[in-house]
Amino acid sequence: MQSTLRAAPGPMALWFAFVLGLMAPAAASAQVMLTLQFRDQAGQSLPVRAIVFTPTQTCLPVNPAAQIYQDLASKSYFYCNGSVQVNVPAGSVTVRCGRGFEYSTRDTTVNVSAPTTVVVTLPRFVDMKAAGWYSGDTHAHITHQPAVYNLGASDLLLAMRAEDVNYVNAMEELANFTGAIDPLSQSDRIFQFSKEERNAHFGHLSLLGLRQWIGDQGCAEQNVACGRTLNDIIHDMVNLQTGENAVIATHPFTTYNVADVSPWPGGGMWRGMPIDLAMGGVDAMDLLTYTNDRPPNCVTPYFHALNVGFHLPPSAGTDCTLSTGNSKPLAGYRMYVSPAGAFTMDSWIAGLKAGRSFVTNYPLFTHFDVEGKTMGETLKTNKTTLQGSVWVRCALPFTKIEIIGDTGVLRVLQPPSPAKSFSTTFTIPRSGISWVVARATGPVSGWHVIDANGLFAQTAPVYVAPKGPSELAPGTLQVATGEPRIEGALFFLDRLRDVETEFAQNGYFPLDSQQAFNTAVAQARALYTAALSISTGVPSPSLRTPWELKAVWPNPSGGEAHVVYRVPHDGGSHEVAVYDAAGRAVRRLYSGTRTAGDYELEWDGRDAGGARVASGVYFVRIRASGATQVARKMVFVR
Repeated sequence: MQSTLRAAPGPMALWFAFVLGLMAPAAASAQVMLTLQFRDQAGQSLPVRAIVFTPTQTCLPVNPAAQIYQDLASKSYFYCNGSVQVNVPAGSVTVRCGRGFEYSTRDTTVNVSAPTTVVVTLPRFVDMKAAGWYSGDTHAHITHQPAVYNLGASDLLLAMRAEDVNYVNAMEELANFTGAIDPLSQSDRIFQFSKEERNAHFGHLSLLGLRQWIGDQGCAEQNVACGRTLNDIIHDMVNLQTGENAVIATHPFTTYNVADVSPWPGGGMWRGMPIDLAMGGVDAMDLLTYTNDRPPNCVTPYFHALNVGFHLPPSAGTDCTLSTGNSKPLAGYRMYVSPAGAFTMDSWIAGLKAGRSFVTNYPLFTHFDVEGKTMGETLKTNKTTLQGSVWVRCALPFTKIEIIGDTGVLRVLQPPSPAKSFSTTFTIPRSGISWVVARATGPVSGWHVIDANGLFAQTAPVYVAPKGPSELAPGTLQVATGEPRIEGALFFLDRLRDVETEFAQNGYFPLDSQQAFNTAVAQARALYTAALSISTGVPSPSLRTPWELKAVWPNPSGGEAHVVYRVPHDGGSHEVAVYDAAGRAVRRLYSGTRTAGDYELEWDGRDAGGARVASGVYFVRIRASGATQVARKMVFVR
C-alpha cells in the first residue's frame, strides 16, 4: 500500500506542521537536489536506514512518508529502497547510513552547490545467513496509535530490507490478520500479521505463527488485577492450531511494581511469571525490548528461571511503532535463530523454541560451544571441567565476553584491546553448573546502534546434565543442589506471594475464573517448594505426601483419555476429577481410598450428565487430604 502522510487531531497535527516546516526551503540558502544511491560491494542497489544533515539542520527526503521518516532528534532516520532524493542547502552535507548488524556503517560528507548524485557503498563484514543464522524481530507494529502514517505490508517489507532482517512478527489487529504469511514475503524476508495478546494483568504475549484469530482474553475494566484467563490456557489455544507457533512473554519488566494495576506500565509487566513458568504458559522470554527495563536488571529473573530448572529460550522483540513517526527502528534489537533445514516461518519458530538462538543489539555470535554442544543442546557429562570456544564479531569494538552459569560469571574473556572480532577457547568448572551462556558487551557509540546499557548480546543456554543410564521424564525439572537453586526458588516464591496478595486486594475474576487462578497458584507454589526442598536436601512439610499425576494420554485427545497417577506410600483418601479452564467441575473419575501404587483411570470425554464436552482445555486434578493439590492439563478435541 502506498504510504501517505496525514494529519491527525491534537498533538499529531502539530507533528505534521513540524515536518512540513522541516521540508520548507530555508530562507537564507538555496535548496539543491541531492540524489543518493546506496550500493553493496558488488555494485548492487542496497536498501538502508539513513539520515542526511548539515551542522544546523536535518534534511528530509522529498517524500518523508514514503521513506517512513522517524523524528528522534539526533537518532532520526528514514528508510530507503536503494536510492532517494533529498533537498539540501548548498554547502557541507553529511549522509549517514547503515544496514542491519552485518554491514559497516558509513558517514559521507560532501559539498553541494548544484544538483548532485552521490553513490555510497556499504561493506558487509559477515554473512550470518550463509552460516545458517536468520535474524528476526518478534514484536513489531505498523498501525499502532497514535498514527501519522498509513502503513501496509509494502512499507514493512521496505523496513525489513533496509534493516536486513529475515523474519518479522507484526502484531496488528484483526483487520490485518489473515492467518498466513503475507503474500509480499520473499524467500529470505518472511513476515506475518499476528496478534499481541494484552492479557492484563498476567502480562502481554507475542503470538507467533497464529493461524486462527484468538479473541481478547484480558479485561475491559481498568485499574484492576485482571484474572480472566491464565496465560497457559492462551498458550494451549495457540498450540492447538496447525503449524509451528510460539507464545513469548514480551516486555516482561515494564515495571517491577506488582501493585501497579494501571493500564501502563502496570498492565504490561509479566505479573504472571511465577505462574506461567510453572504451568508451561510461555515458550520464550524477551530479554531485549524497547518498552522493557534494560540489561542487566531484566536478565536477573531469567537467570533465576534457569537456576530453578526451566529450559527457557531468550527472545528479542522491539515493540517498535513505525506508524507513529517517532519510533526506534524495526529490529534495532533482534534475535538470530538457526533453523533446522530450509528457512521458513515454521522452521524459524521451531528453532526459537529449541533455543538455537542468541539475542543482540549489535554483537554477533558466529560460534559458541561447550564440549561440542551449542545453544539449546544438552551436554551430558561427568567431567569436572568443561572446555568450550566462542567467536564474536561486531561492527563496533566490544570489550569482553563473559561465560556465565548458575553460580555467576565463570570466565571473563577479553581481547588485548577493544576489538570487532575475537575468538578464543575457555575452560570452566563443572561443579554446580546446569546451564552455560555467553555474553558479549562493550560501550555504545554511533547513530546506528540502539543502546541496551552498552553493547549487549547473549546466547541461549547450553544445558548441562549428569551422564547416567536414566533419563528424566518430559517436563521434569532438572534441578541440582546449590545456593543458586535456593535463591531462584525463593525469588519465585516471593513473587508468587506478591501476586497472590495483589489479586486478593484488587483481583477481578470474570467468568468464574478465580478457582483456576487459585489452582495455578497452588501448583506453582508446590513446584517452587519442591525445587527448594531438592536444593536444601530438607523435605518440605507441604510435600510430605507426594501424590503424582504421571500421565494423561493421548493428549490432545479426541475420544477416550487415560489418566495414570501414583498414590504415595502412606496412601489415603482422595478424589480424581476433570475440571474446565474456568475451574468448574466436569466429571469425577474416582473418589475413595487406595493403598500405595500406580493406578489408571479412563475418561470418555463426557460430563457428569453424560453429554460430550466441548473442545478446549481441561485439567485433571487429584485432591487428597493433607496433600498439595496436583493437576495436569489436557486438551480435548471433538
